[in-house]
Amino acid sequence: MVAVVGVNAQGARDWTDTKVGIVEDVAESARSAVERARAEDALRESEERYRTLFEAIDEGFAIFEMIYNASGQTVDFRYVETNPAFERQTGRRPQPGQTMRETGWRPLRECRVFYRGLMSMIE
Repeated sequence: MVAVVGVNAQGARDWTDTKVGIVEDVAESARSAVERARAEDALRESEERYRTLFEAIDEGFAIFEMIYNASGQTVDFRYVETNPAFERQTGRRPQPGQTMRETGWRPLRECRVFYRGLMSMIE
């Protein structure tokens, strides 16, 4: 059960199909609102757990987006997110959206091949 909707009347009531439909609509709206709120709470808790783990691990961790040229070759990587350990280990603190080239790093050919293979497995 998600929620309970009660209807109270002072006296006898003639329940037409229209009135029953209105009560059913209200009950459905209440159910949807409760389920949406529960889903939002669960998502918020999940994001908090992820963020806590991401920030606390000792391993440097970065999420990149691959940048392709017109031929479909990987030419750079865009930082999406990095954790504090990545910054400690590399001495770099790239801003989300910056590319490796903008931060002074040059993606090596081996890196591009590795990440291209990794991304093809994920997609």
